[in-house]
Amino acid sequence: MTHGTHSYMRPRGEWDADGVLPLALPTGTDGYEYFPRWEVELGAGRPVAGLITAFPENERIPLAADSVGSIVVMPIRAGDTWWGHVGFDDARADRVWSGPEIEALRAAAGIIGAAVRQAEAAAAISRRNAIIESVAAAIPLLVVTDRWMAVLPEVLQSLQTVINARSAWAYRVQADGTARLVAEVVAPGESPASPLGQVASVVPERLADLAAGNALQNVTFSNSPEEELAAYALLGMRSWVVVPIVAGGVLWGALGIDSRDERSWDDGEIVALQVAAAAISATMEREATGKRVRQLEKMDAVGRLAGGLAHDFGNLLGVVLGHAELIRGDTGEPTTRSDAETILDAAVRGRDLVRDLLTFSRPRGGDLEETDLAALVSRIVRILRAAVGSGIEVVLRFEPGLPPALTDPDELEHVLVNLVVNARDAMPGGGRITISGAISPLADPLADPLDGRAPAILLSIADTGTGMDEATKERIFEPFFSTKPEGLGTGLGLATAYGSVTAWGGTIEVETELGVGTTFTLRLRPAEAA
Repeated sequence: MTHGTHSYMRPRGEWDADGVLPLALPTGTDGYEYFPRWEVELGAGRPVAGLITAFPENERIPLAADSVGSIVVMPIRAGDTWWGHVGFDDARADRVWSGPEIEALRAAAGIIGAAVRQAEAAAAISRRNAIIESVAAAIPLLVVTDRWMAVLPEVLQSLQTVINARSAWAYRVQADGTARLVAEVVAPGESPASPLGQVASVVPERLADLAAGNALQNVTFSNSPEEELAAYALLGMRSWVVVPIVAGGVLWGALGIDSRDERSWDDGEIVALQVAAAAISATMEREATGKRVRQLEKMDAVGRLAGGLAHDFGNLLGVVLGHAELIRGDTGEPTTRSDAETILDAAVRGRDLVRDLLTFSRPRGGDLEETDLAALVSRIVRILRAAVGSGIEVVLRFEPGLPPALTDPDELEHVLVNLVVNARDAMPGGGRITISGAISPLADPLADPLDGRAPAILLSIADTGTGMDEATKERIFEPFFSTKPEGLGTGLGLATAYGSVTAWGGTIEVETELGVGTTFTLRLRPAEAA
């Protein structure tokens, strides 16, 4: 086996002549360390043979201590991999190994190598089948629940157990390009990689690899690979494999397992792990689709009611506004004039409320145009920064060359202001708001841009605020629902945003966690797909 830059051997079998003591068993878990020269020669497929008097001193002294006078060692290869060695040794210092003896040893090494490869292939198939069976057993847990995160630890537990891994874990990729640990299961006696919720940096190349659907094994993810590998070593992690979790055509996160053995992961294991990730993805998409359908039904019912009320209320307000204008214009009495202006101010606020009600009760979808999201956000970013104040940082992250989206730009500005102000209110002690623009990966160029199999333009607003509990998250798009103190909000901001985005043929989704923050993601149609 190989650990780091060194190779080690452990005895698998030994025969000794009468009166000759066997080699002492190694005391460490790794075994005996190979001599550097032997590691090079055997790793290259060449035998090591000769009288030890001709060997380097670092080899001669320990061999002589074991009463070895001459030796021949032949590498065993399992396919393209150096697996170990088989050898003869003799106490006589003048023993010369003949050609037939060396060829016999070479033939024995070949037979052993073929047997090892066959056994490893059978073990890999058995391991792959066991993983698939484990995933198949866990899938019903995902199917019967609308809270897939609640059963994720059970899925990870089944993977960790059947693969005999050190640990199994899942990370959530966040809008700022970092990854947050959302679940981990470790073998008995092992230590978790980090506390749940811990955020780790990930270099963009690795995120791109995962977004492309690639499985990654035994690679580093941070900008400090040496520190990362040192941290792994402290945990006993010597190998690992990571597969992406993609939901709605977007990289949601990653599923991974790791081992105390330094090894490569075979195709069967990786495919089985990808099956687990696909099952999680399918459950997430089913849950998200169900939520969207329920939300649309709820919004439609409330919208029809609110629309009817808004018309009647608007007519009444028109009468109030007209008469208040007449009173203000006709009176010379300061007190009466002041009262009329107070009525006008209240009526204008009521008129704005009616406008918001009509926005989601009768969404407008006809005034759509190509919208350069990066340019639009850059144009209003000063307004956004002024709205949140100096204690909150507003960061823009847009992919270069982002295609235009199909929106109503004026309404989009209104939506962005609503979302940014909400983010500000969730960070009374200050924090960071990240506005990001990206395109989701292409999976099926003929698919609808919003069904997760074709590209869509993603506009995300992420904050580092207090986050929301599940009960609040379920209701945030409801008209008149507000978490603000009475009198400080109408409860129509997010409902209006929802009405606008869905009127453009898009969707708006939210990810949140208490104490971590909230991310709203607008999934918009590319203008070219219209």
